[in-house]
Amino acid sequence: MRGKFIFGVTIILVFAVAVFFMLQNMDDDLEEVNVVEVIEKDNEDVEEIVEEKKGNTYEIDIKNFAFIRSVTRVMPGDTVVWTNKDPADHSVVSKEGLFEQDLLATGESYSYTFEEVGRFSYNCRIHPYMKGTIIVYKE
Repeated sequence: MRGKFIFGVTIILVFAVAVFFMLQNMDDDLEEVNVVEVIEKDNEDVEEIVEEKKGNTYEIDIKNFAFIRSVTRVMPGDTVVWTNKDPADHSVVSKEGLFEQDLLATGESYSYTFEEVGRFSYNCRIHPYMKGTIIVYKE
């Protein structure tokens, strides 16, 4: 009985050490993000978007299990292109049912041209915590 206990504890320790080293290696691949810089960058992006004209294309990268530029403001006739830059598959699905791309493998893109004015929320069906919003407004 004591031998099984020691064997079990040994397995748990080996597993814990393996997980520890995997997590340390993952941190090396992830970018460090300063929240204040992200907010300032988003504000700059919004100001640039307001100045742009109709018929533009907006790029949204899917990276580090997030939609980079989570809020995007466009005008009717503008196109949004989502590109998966993660090693995992993702999807882009409108909560309102306006658009849906069930699977984007690494390097693949999906685009949608917005014609109606409104606020459209979307997420990744595979990873529902990944969320974004497109705001379509008139001049």
